[in-house]
Amino acid sequence: MSTLVADKKSLKPLGIIIAAFNIVLALYSLLIFLALCLNNTLDGVLPKNLTIGGAFPIISNIIDIIQVLATVLLLIWFILVKGHINNGARVVAIIGLSILIAFDIFATITNICFTLEERGEILFSNVYYIVINTFFTYANLILIGVAFIVMGRQLGKGAGSWAMANGIVRLIQLLVSIINTASNFILTSRVPIQRLISIHQFNYTLSIGLTLVYYITIIIFFFKFSLKEDK
Repeated sequence: MSTLVADKKSLKPLGIIIAAFNIVLALYSLLIFLALCLNNTLDGVLPKNLTIGGAFPIISNIIDIIQVLATVLLLIWFILVKGHINNGARVVAIIGLSILIAFDIFATITNICFTLEERGEILFSNVYYIVINTFFTYANLILIGVAFIVMGRQLGKGAGSWAMANGIVRLIQLLVSIINTASNFILTSRVPIQRLISIHQFNYTLSIGLTLVYYITIIIFFFKFSLKEDK
């Protein structure tokens, strides 16, 4: 058995753990997505804070921590996968994941220490925070998305196809995020408030749906990568 195959086998347990973390995140996203769809269909029958994870803050905080751990493990996986994929893709992914981890940790700390209202007053109304957060959000989506697409081309069929799908979903998330940001600036002063709320609800539901698809693709990728028999 070659060293390359042995090294790949040593990555399999880590891949399974990453998939397990993402299964938890996918289930949480599915619940939020279904709640949003039900709320939109029944015209706000559910509590407003449920749609943003505010009804169960402890669960939301746990999910935030799991998100950070999943991203850290993915970063470790990209560091250890050297020799299996192009170094350029690895470096791009590591930079993107490092940015994501920094913002996930910051978001987790603020979510635990501040209420939604306090975050709105301190952060979400601060133009510098909005600009910096938007820039680095776009940066990590581009970097990680491109890294997965390049990696997918190198891995071939099976795991490679799902890696490419994950990268494409990230780039679609980027496009939707850009459209949402632009619509916020363009429509705020031109659309009645109730119509604007409906647009925001639709955009948020779409974003959660894409997040769910992202989790599904990364789960399948790691199961394909980790459980596939080496030949």
